[in-house]
Amino acid sequence: MKRFGATQWDTHEGYFITVDSKIPIDLDRMTKAFEETINRHGSFRTTFHWDEGGDKLLQTIHPSVNVHNASIVDLSEEPNAYKKAYDMSLANNMNPNFSLDKLPLISSVMFKLGGGAYAFNITVHHIMTDETSLGIFFYDLFQLYIHGIDSLPPVQLHYSDFSDWLIRTAGRRAELRDEQLEYWSKKLNGVQPLVLTLARPSEVEQSPITQIEGQIDPSALSRYNDYVSTTPATSFAAFFAAYNLLLYKYSAQNSFVVGTAVTQRSMAQLQEVVGFFANMLPIRTTIEEEMTFAEYLEMFRYDLVADLSNDDVTLEEIVSQTKTSSQDRSYFKHLFAPGGLNMRIVNRLDASDITTTAVVSLPNGEEKYEFLLTVHYKTGEVVLRFDNYLYTEETARQFLDAYCSLIDSLGRNPHVKIGDVSAVSDNEHSRLVKELSTSGPVIPVESKLHQLVEAQAKRTPTAVAVEFEDQYLTYAQLNAKANRLARLLSQQGVGPDSVVAVCFERGIPQILAILAILKAGGAFLPLDPDDPTLRKEMLIVDANAKILLATYAQRRDFDKALASKVIVSDTQAIALQCITVSIGRVHR
Repeated sequence: MKRFGATQWDTHEGYFITVDSKIPIDLDRMTKAFEETINRHGSFRTTFHWDEGGDKLLQTIHPSVNVHNASIVDLSEEPNAYKKAYDMSLANNMNPNFSLDKLPLISSVMFKLGGGAYAFNITVHHIMTDETSLGIFFYDLFQLYIHGIDSLPPVQLHYSDFSDWLIRTAGRRAELRDEQLEYWSKKLNGVQPLVLTLARPSEVEQSPITQIEGQIDPSALSRYNDYVSTTPATSFAAFFAAYNLLLYKYSAQNSFVVGTAVTQRSMAQLQEVVGFFANMLPIRTTIEEEMTFAEYLEMFRYDLVADLSNDDVTLEEIVSQTKTSSQDRSYFKHLFAPGGLNMRIVNRLDASDITTTAVVSLPNGEEKYEFLLTVHYKTGEVVLRFDNYLYTEETARQFLDAYCSLIDSLGRNPHVKIGDVSAVSDNEHSRLVKELSTSGPVIPVESKLHQLVEAQAKRTPTAVAVEFEDQYLTYAQLNAKANRLARLLSQQGVGPDSVVAVCFERGIPQILAILAILKAGGAFLPLDPDDPTLRKEMLIVDANAKILLATYAQRRDFDKALASKVIVSDTQAIALQCITVSIGRVHR
C-alpha cells in the first residue's frame, strides 16, 4: 500500500449522494445490502498497522466485517431538509474518527428528506479506495438492495492480488523508478509556486462554504468537444489545458505546476477492482503570449503524455528525490480532476424505483490546495473547491464563471492568441463595463509605490515579487529586506528632501535599493554604471546627494575620486550591507 503513497494525500474522502425513490426505502434491507457490499471486496475488510521492526506498514485482510445496524435520520419535517442533511454530512466528514487498525474504514448515514427523496453520506479512508472504487461501491449497494443479496456474482480479483503482483515485480519496477525519478527531477527543476492575483490571505474564513458548482453552456460544450475531436488531444488534456490557461491569466506566471490524480488501472482486469489505484502527479506547463491556444494544446498534450508515461512513482518519492528548496515542497496547490466520481458505473443500474439525482464530494480539513477544479466533459458540470481562507465565494465564483466562458470562447476560436484571450466571463465583463463605469469625473486614488508593495506583501506574501536570472524574492522577502535597508538609511540621515544616488547593474539589488530609499522618505538619483566616472560624480554633486548605494565593483570607481566611502550592495547574496558613509564635495 505504501507503493501508492496513500497516506500522503487526503486521508479520507466523503460523498453526499441524493436519490429519489418511488417507494419508501427499507432500512433493514439497505443495511444488509451495505454489509454485503463491504464484505464483497477485500479492500473494505482491510486494516493496517505499523511494523516497527520492519519499518513498514502491514496490511491485514479480514474474512468478514460486522457492520452495526444502520440508522436513518428523519428530516422530512425540516423546512430545508437537503441543507440540514448536507450540513450534518459535512460535519461528519470533517472528523470521521477512523483508526487504521480498526474495522471498518468506511461509514454511512442515510437521511430521509421527504417526498420520496433520500440522501446518503458515505465517508471512506483514502488508504483503501479511490473515486472509481466508490463508483463500484454504489453500484453494488443499490444493485444488492434492489435485486437481492445473491444478485451479483462473486468478485474474481481483489486489490490484494494486485499487491502480490507488485511484490513479484518489485525488481523490474525499481529500475523503472530510478529512470522516472530522474525524469521528474529534470522536469521540475526551478519550478516556482503558483500565486493567483485573486488570493486574499486571511486568518479567518472568508466564506462559509468551500465548494461551488457551475454549468458550461450546452452549445459551448458541444462546440469545444467538437473541436477537441479534430485534434490528437483527449478531453482530459483539452479541459486541463483550458484550466492552465485561466490560471496563467490570473497569475501572469508562464511556468507553473498543477496537480492531477491519475489511475493505475492500466489492465482491463483492474477496472472494477476496489482499491487505491490513484496517483498524484505534478504536471508542469509553460505558456507563451504569442502562442495560439491550438498550439498550446498540442504542446501540452505532448508534455502530458510524457508525464503520464512516468507515473510509476509517487508524489512523495518525487518530492523526496528532487529535494526542492521551494517554499511549497508539494510543488502545487492547484489541482485538476476529470469528472469526479465514476457515475458511469452507477448509471448501469437498471433500477426503476430508485434514481440517483446528485453526487457531491465533501471537502475536509486535510485538503491543502487552493483550487481544485472538477470537470465533467459530457455533461458540462463543473465543481470548484477552494480555500476559504484565501478566496471569498464571490472570487471563487468569478473564477469558475470565467472557466465556463473560456470554454465557450475557445470552442468558437481555438486559434486565438493566448495574449488576446479574455480572463473574465461575459457577466463579469458586463458588470465592469456597465455597473462600474461612470460618465462623471474620476477622482484619482494616489498611493505611494512602497505602500503598494507593503499591501501586496500582506495579500500574497509567498508570491514572487522580483526575479532576475536564477534569483528571486517573494513579496515578504522583498519588503523585509527593504525595511532593514530603509532603517539603515534613516540612521544615516535620509529623510524628506534627501537624495540618495543609486548605481547598479540591472538586477534585484537595484529594485531593493530604490524601494528602501522610498521607505526612508528620500528621493533616488539613478546612475548608469557604464557612464564615465566624472559624469556620475557631477550628477551626484548637482543633485546634492549625500549617500551613494552601489556594488563593490562600482565602489572602486568612486573611491578614486571621493574622500569617503559608500554603502555597498553584495549582489551575490542579494542583500544590501551598510557601512558608515558620507559623500563629500567633488573638486573639479
